[in-house]
Amino acid sequence: MASPSVGVGPIARGTPIAPSPTPTYSIILSSPGPSATFTVTELPTTAPPPTATQPRFPFHYVEGSRVEELQCTQPYLQGWVKDAGGAPLNGVTIRWQYWNNAEYVISGDPQLVWQPGEFKFTYYAENPGLETDFVLQVVESADNPVPLSEPLQIHYAGCATMGQITNIVFKQH
Repeated sequence: MASPSVGVGPIARGTPIAPSPTPTYSIILSSPGPSATFTVTELPTTAPPPTATQPRFPFHYVEGSRVEELQCTQPYLQGWVKDAGGAPLNGVTIRWQYWNNAEYVISGDPQLVWQPGEFKFTYYAENPGLETDFVLQVVESADNPVPLSEPLQIHYAGCATMGQITNIVFKQH
C-alpha cells in the first residue's frame, strides 16, 4: 500500500484563475484511493493597533481653561495643578517668566493659604500698560528648572484688558 503524500503550492490544474489580492493555495492529498483537492485561502493579516504616543512632558496646559479680565489695582496670575484624574495636586513647581524676570511658586503652598493645587503670582509692573509675553511652565524645581510641561505663552497687552488672568490649569498625563 502506498503512503499518502501532501503537496502545497499554487493551483496547477484547471482553468486559470485571475490574480487576487489574497493569494489562494491548493493542498493536494494523494493516496491509493480517489484524490481530493482542498483550497486554502490566506487570511489578510491585521496591522497591530497603533501604539499610543508617549507625551513629551508629564504635564500639559488644559486648552481654553484660562480667564482674562481687566485688573490694574493688583494684577495677578492664578491657576491650578491637577493630577490625571482631575484632583488638585500640591507640591508642583511653576515658573513664571516676564519682563526678563523669573519667579517660582509651589502649588498648594499652605504658608500662602492657597487651596490644594492652587498657584498664584502677583505682579506690579512699573508701567502696567507695557506689553510683553508671560511664559508659565511646570518645572522640576527652582534649583533645577528642567521643564515638565510645554511653555504656556500668554501675550500680555496691559492691565486695562487682562491684568487678572485666572483658572490656568496644568494637568498631569
